[in-house]
Amino acid sequence: MHVAAGDVYEHAVLLALKSQDEAALESSFTQLKTFYADTRSLLPAAPQEWMFAGLDLLRLLVANRIAEFHTELELIPAEGMTVPHVVSAVQLEQWLMEGAYNKVLAAGKSLPPECSFAVEQLSATVREEIASCAEASYSSLKLADAQVLMMMTSKKELEQFAEQHGWAIEGDLVHFHRAAADDANAEQHLRLINQSLLYAKELERIV
Repeated sequence: MHVAAGDVYEHAVLLALKSQDEAALESSFTQLKTFYADTRSLLPAAPQEWMFAGLDLLRLLVANRIAEFHTELELIPAEGMTVPHVVSAVQLEQWLMEGAYNKVLAAGKSLPPECSFAVEQLSATVREEIASCAEASYSSLKLADAQVLMMMTSKKELEQFAEQHGWAIEGDLVHFHRAAADDANAEQHLRLINQSLLYAKELERIV
C-alpha cells in the first residue's frame, strides 16, 4: 500500500509537470517529499527519489527561488548528486550564475527528457536576458550574429523576436533601442554578450 501511494504521488508530479500547473506542481512535490521522508525508515529507498529531487530543483530554478534551490540541494546525499536530473539542475544553475546563457540554450539536447519543461522556460528567460544585454551593449548587430547569439533556427524567428521587442531591421543589421546604462553595467553586459557570442559560434562550428 505504501509503495502504491508513492507511485500515485510520483505520477501526480509528472502529470503536473506535463500540464504546467504551478499550483498542482507545488502541492504534488510537497506530498511526494513528505511521503519519502515519512517512509524512509520503513521501506527500501525509492528508485526514483533523486530523479524527482532533481526535477524539484529545476522547478525552483525556473521560478528563480534560488535560496530554496540551495536548501533542497543540501539535503541530497552523495549518491543522489550523481543522478542526471540533479547534475543537470546544478549545471544549469551554475551557467545562469556565470551568465553563460548560450550554454543554457544549447543544453536541451543533452538533458534527460523529463527536464524539458525547465529548458523551455529557462530558454525564454535567457533569451530575454540576452536581448537586454544586447540592447545595453550595442546600437546594432549583424542579423547573422544576432541569430547565432539568440540560437534561433531561422531569420524569420529572429524577425518575429525583433518585432516583439521593437527592434528595427534594415538590410543585414538589426538596430536596438539602446537602454541607458552606467559604464560599469555596460562593460559587464558587453563582456557577457561577447562571451555568449564566441561560445555560440564555436558550438555552431563544432556541430
